[in-house]
Amino acid sequence: MSGQLSHLIDMARLPNVTIQVLPFAAGFYEGMAGSFKILHFPEEGATDVVFLENMTSDLFIESESEVFRYVRVFGKLRELALGEEETIALVEQIASQIE
Repeated sequence: MSGQLSHLIDMARLPNVTIQVLPFAAGFYEGMAGSFKILHFPEEGATDVVFLENMTSDLFIESESEVFRYVRVFGKLRELALGEEETIALVEQIASQIE
């Protein structure tokens, strides 16, 4: 487990990776119903798509209004989560307790 946490710390320090921890103290938040992925395509005119996955099926959401709701929730989750440096410090603290 300590090795996995060290790997997360290494990855979090890369310029193209962001890792944030959402503490339990944040309480109830939108998005608790399940995980989702927002797929962004860089091509001009391409629209974002939300990907939902569960045990028996997958779902792609393409409606702009529905995708916007997920983008809004994701933004709120980022606001509630610890910042990048705070997250690294927390993961380092937990890793040191495991060793």
